[in-house]
Amino acid sequence: MTNEAPSEAPSKGLKKRAVGATMWSLLLRVLTRLLGVVTTVSLARLLSPADYGIFAVIAIADGLLNVVTETSLSTALVQVKGDAEDMLDTAFTAQLVRGVAVFGLMWLVAPLWCGSFGVPEATTALRALTVAQLVQGATSIRVVLLIRDMRFDKLFFLYLGQALANAVTVITAAIVLRNVWAFVLAPIAENVARVIISYAIAPYRPRLSFDRAKAREMFRYTRWLMGYSVVDLALETGGHGVVGKLLGKADLGLYRMGYQLASEGARAMSTIVSRVAFPLFANVQSDPVRIRRGFQAVFGSAVLVLLPLTASFFTFGDLAIPLILGPQWAQAVMPTAVLGIACCARGILETTTTLFRGLGHTKTEFQIKLVQLVLLVASIALLAGRYGAIGVAAAVALSAVGTLPVWLYLVVKVAGVGLRAALAPTLVPAIATALAVGATLALRAEPALGGLGRWPALGVICLVYGGVYAGACALVQRSTRWPGFLSEVPLLNPQ
Repeated sequence: MTNEAPSEAPSKGLKKRAVGATMWSLLLRVLTRLLGVVTTVSLARLLSPADYGIFAVIAIADGLLNVVTETSLSTALVQVKGDAEDMLDTAFTAQLVRGVAVFGLMWLVAPLWCGSFGVPEATTALRALTVAQLVQGATSIRVVLLIRDMRFDKLFFLYLGQALANAVTVITAAIVLRNVWAFVLAPIAENVARVIISYAIAPYRPRLSFDRAKAREMFRYTRWLMGYSVVDLALETGGHGVVGKLLGKADLGLYRMGYQLASEGARAMSTIVSRVAFPLFANVQSDPVRIRRGFQAVFGSAVLVLLPLTASFFTFGDLAIPLILGPQWAQAVMPTAVLGIACCARGILETTTTLFRGLGHTKTEFQIKLVQLVLLVASIALLAGRYGAIGVAAAVALSAVGTLPVWLYLVVKVAGVGLRAALAPTLVPAIATALAVGATLALRAEPALGGLGRWPALGVICLVYGGVYAGACALVQRSTRWPGFLSEVPLLNPQ
């Protein structure tokens, strides 16, 4: 017999699942980012900026068709209350039909798209890339229920298996082929692995059945997510498209590499936070205290990572990028630094979309993206023609930073947290970043550093930068008790 109140049992169960989900997600992110670093460095040294530019052209087309045909019905299964078993067949059928539709449409539009960017030779590669979408449509739909239940002990093997298949394929193909086909074959291999592993961890007998009533019920939740995805793609690839049209595939390749490097931190935080926080917020929709404190933890953890990463591009990116990737990427240094600002702001915006999505405020999420798109169009019109790739990067940064006040207003309104409390998690990372930047710039001014050689110098700089930042965070946090660290995630400690 236990004295525990009945209401405390679900909270403890949620706490246990959330802690486990966070640990599995962190481990997964560490392993996949190690693979990502090896892959990025290998490809940068094996392939040219022009190859990256050609792939950027076909990736934009693939992403565009992917988004405009996305139903997002599977996402609704995470947020829906109650039993979702009777919706699985409808969601699976929609997922499978969509994959076939994307494959067929791309065969028709590929020649026109590639020709418009001056790379007609990429037509076959673009058509082949959509095989990945066709394969992905066969994924076990029951995986979605594992996400809802935060069973990341099982999902870990799915996501890691995908990442391994992608990394092994892309590096092998790059070594053998030395061309853009390395980028094409990798996602196909990744989705083949995804389908196989999905049925191993989430057994499901596929059945083609489409219930219109159930589809409408799921669509009521996802209709704004579809609009969000379209606008998000425009924000993600708009700059790439403008650079490709104005400057050609080589400059597009440099811009794409800069964006890839700058967005690493944002993608890492978004992946970890969204996988855990989305189902977590969906499970506490009726608890305002845990919602408010959960926002502080999610936002604070994002800023903790994103601020020092963004500052590092300005502090020692000019040394690190050409040294690690090769001298052919030296011209990507400045776009990377400017795009770092954009990706920091976007990372903040996107990590907290889990709040809106988990609480069912998908329209609010869409409105924030729409504001960002309007600002991007206006900024690109003013800057792209005059300043080229740097102007486009600046426009992307201005659109993201300019959206933050609107985002903050809506977050305060939805989460029910005061403005001062909402901004408090930024204080520790901001102070620590400023101290780390100051210490590193002072170190770089020392003549003795140059005598060490480039690789040892970079190692010393990274140690000093990371050490000062971590030490300052610990010191300021201990002396002030300001909120914002993952160890303080309040959703896991309900009152």
